[in-house]
Amino acid sequence: MKSPLLSAEVKVLAFAGSTRSDSYNKKLIHEAADIERQLKAEVTVIDLRDYPMPFASPEYNSSISGVLKNTLDWDSRSEKGGPSREAFKGKRFGLMSASPSPREGIQGLVHLREVIEDAGGTVGSKQVTIPNAPEYFSKQDRVENPLFKRRA
Repeated sequence: MKSPLLSAEVKVLAFAGSTRSDSYNKKLIHEAADIERQLKAEVTVIDLRDYPMPFASPEYNSSISGVLKNTLDWDSRSEKGGPSREAFKGKRFGLMSASPSPREGIQGLVHLREVIEDAGGTVGSKQVTIPNAPEYFSKQDRVENPLFKRRA
C-alpha cells in the first residue's frame, strides 16, 4: 500500500509536544513513524528533552502544551533571531493528538494549526486523534485498535 502523498524522497521529522517520559503523544508519534517508514518515508523521531532550550509552562487547558508552543516559536525564528515565516515555508505538517479524555485533544489541534500556519507552514487537511489514550495504549500499540480515528 503506497500513499500518494509519500514517496522515497519524503523526509519526516516527528516529535511530541510533551517531555513526559511515558507520554501518550510520544507513543503515538512512534506509532505514526512506523507507518510512515512502511510507506518508505525517511523518518527522524526526536525527543524535545534532548534539546537545551528554555521551556514555557505546561499549561494545556484546551490548547497546546507550553513545551510545544515554545519549540515552534524557537524553530520559526530566523538565523538572526527575528521573526520569520521562512523556516516553515514549503514544509507540510501532520497533526495528531492522544488524550486521556474522550475529547481527543481536538481543541488543542485547532490552536496548533493556527500557530503553524501563522509561521508559514502548511497543515494537512486530515488529523489523527486518539481519545481515552490509557485504554488505547494499554491494549495494543498498533493502529488496528478500534479507538483509532481519523478526522478531516
